[in-house]
Amino acid sequence: MNHKRETPESRRNRLRQQESKNNPAGGFEGSGLSDLVSGLRWKASAMIISCLIGGVLLFFWLF
Repeated sequence: MNHKRETPESRRNRLRQQESKNNPAGGFEGSGLSDLVSGLRWKASAMIISCLIGGVLLFFWLF
């Protein structure tokens, strides 16, 4: 694999996969919202956030 032409996103993904292969239980400690969002594209992240905000607004409007 040519690591010189690798994008930062694919490098992060490759390093994360290597780390999870070497230490499968280590992912529980540092996982959080930042890990979730870094794995998604910006459009998917914006869609999730807007759905959450819409759900909260709908909840307060109904109750």
